[in-house]
Amino acid sequence: MKKDGFSLIELLVVMIILGIVASLGTVSFTGWVRKHDLESQVKETYTDLMNARLTAMHQNRTRFITLSTNQLRAYEDNDPAPSGDGALTIGSDNSLCMWERKHDDPADATCPGNGSLSYKNLKFPASWSGTTTLEFNARGLSNTNNTICVFSNHNPSYDCIVISATRIRMGKLINQSGCNSGNCEPKK
Repeated sequence: MKKDGFSLIELLVVMIILGIVASLGTVSFTGWVRKHDLESQVKETYTDLMNARLTAMHQNRTRFITLSTNQLRAYEDNDPAPSGDGALTIGSDNSLCMWERKHDDPADATCPGNGSLSYKNLKFPASWSGTTTLEFNARGLSNTNNTICVFSNHNPSYDCIVISATRIRMGKLINQSGCNSGNCEPKK
């Protein structure tokens, strides 16, 4: 007797195998997306710091970036007028509208009408060594040495930024134990 087609058991075995392979691929893909998002946040933060540094030099005016676990904020030193005093005075110094507003961000009252934000929300919590305020003077030099880290078990290529007086460099954490320049190996 000749059989045409497949038995029900053969079809079920094939479907189970396909389900297992698909679930493994989904888990792997989700991890890859998270790793990519984390690397993107570090690269964007690096770019934001470089932009603050370069505009400080270009406009010959001190710029400040304040750090919190889930947010960056930008300020321009202009108090007292016209060129400021080199110290951040929140409420008197101008907030800088340097980030693009996304569809889910609320309006920023300090940036009326232009669709920009004076803050940037971070998807992954950051930690740092040093002060919570980074200052870039009119010569583009940082006032303090600082390290910004994003701890994760996804093993991204970049997960820390080292800031010194004259350089800003992205790097890779050597271990997940602490956020300091000795634990962040700069990438070339």
